[in-house]
Parts: sequence; structure tokens; C-alpha cells
Amino acid sequence: MTIATETTKVTVLGNGAQTVFAYAFLLPAVGQYALYYTDAAGGITLVSQVNYTVSGVGNPNGGTFTYAPGGNPIATGTSLTFTRAVPYTQTTELNNQGAYYPQVLETALDRLVLQTQQLRTEVDLAFKAPITNAAVADVPTASVRANGWAYWD
Repeated sequence: MTIATETTKVTVLGNGAQTVFAYAFLLPAVGQYALYYTDAAGGITLVSQVNYTVSGVGNPNGGTFTYAPGGNPIATGTSLTFTRAVPYTQTTELNNQGAYYPQVLETALDRLVLQTQQLRTEVDLAFKAPITNAAVADVPTASVRANGWAYWD
């Protein structure tokens, strides 16, 4: 299959009523996803997979996830972030002089794209210097930066 979207996560806001939320990206296998709850104070908690259900696994267009521990929807001022979490492993073995199955190779390439997209999401959330910068100094050691501040001049 082709991977037609670069989306790897969705954040939904609590409203005190909704328990089913849509996502629009491929989840290749059951369990290859994660859900994070952000409370009103900004605290983030990884939600155990036993506390929500997911539909649409294997569908390139996505599906829905349902979250309602104890039947209670999340409150206004809180949010859920649902994200793809494909393990960073290579599980395809191609044997010398073995049969060639294009679907096996396609699946392996799709997995690489999904992993790359996850990394891109993480990089997009990081502090970065512009590509035009000549060089950026290394972060000082822990003992040097202890009780210090990160700042820009």
C-alpha cells in the first residue's frame, strides 16, 4: 500500500460529553499506538491500553479510539493525544535465492516510512537551529549546566 499522509498523531480536547474520537492515519498492527492524557494542570499520563479501544487498525484512512474510564468522558480543559507507535525494529527477512514476493518488500518499505514519520514528529517538536546556521555548540555537560538556565542571546 502507499502511505498517503504524514500525520502520526491527533490531539482532541475534552468537552465532558464525547468518548469516541477519530484519527486519520494508518495503524499497521494492534498495539502499535499510544494514548496520552493531559490534565487541566498540564500533567501528562500514558494511558494503559486496557483503558481504551481502537478501531480501524490496518485501514490507511484511520478509524476511531474510544476512551471513557468508568464511563466518564474527559472534562473540558483536558486533552487526549493519540499517536502511532511502530517499534523501531526490522522484522522482514529476505533469503538469498528465495522466492520474491513484492508484497513482503512493500510492507517492509511501508514500515520504514511509518518509523521515519514518527521520528519526524519527534524532531518537529524539538528545539532546532535554522539549517542556515554554520554550527551549533554542543550542550554543556550536566555538571556545567546544573542550576543554570537555557537562554538565547
